[in-house]
Amino acid sequence: MENRNVIVIILCFFLAGCASQSRVTKLDSQARSHMERAAALEDSSAYHQAAQEYAIVAGRYSSTGYYKGAVRKAALLNIHPANSEYDTREARFWLNVYLGLPLTPEEKENAILYISMIERINGLQSQLSSLILEKDKLLDLTRKQSDDLVTGTQRLGELEAELAKARDDLKKMKEV
Repeated sequence: MENRNVIVIILCFFLAGCASQSRVTKLDSQARSHMERAAALEDSSAYHQAAQEYAIVAGRYSSTGYYKGAVRKAALLNIHPANSEYDTREARFWLNVYLGLPLTPEEKENAILYISMIERINGLQSQLSSLILEKDKLLDLTRKQSDDLVTGTQRLGELEAELAKARDDLKKMKEV
């Protein structure tokens, strides 16, 4: 009887192991499918959509061998110059996740370089925004002064016309 229980227990462990192996294989297959889709999108220059696919792999399939590459690609494609919907915040998030992974010194150095580049870009964009705001204020001020100048010039013309009329009237009065 004990042998039978031991055989049943061994069989249960074997089936559980097969089930978990099947789950790992299924996860790898799903992750590979997303990675292939992301690579195809990247090849067709659809960087934003490719970054989203890589983010799906990084978010759902962290136990697969695709995780590290997906995290890296999600970060880099979010700051790709040709990505019309680039997102430095999202890129920084994935780079920080990437830095938490086991990396070679070169990979770590590159990730840190990308983060400092993102910070520099954000700083420059902030400066650019303030310069644009200042430019817009100056344009508004210039427009207002131009309008005031036109109004003043018109008023000056009216006053000169009134003065000329007053001179004519004064001349007529002197003649009388």
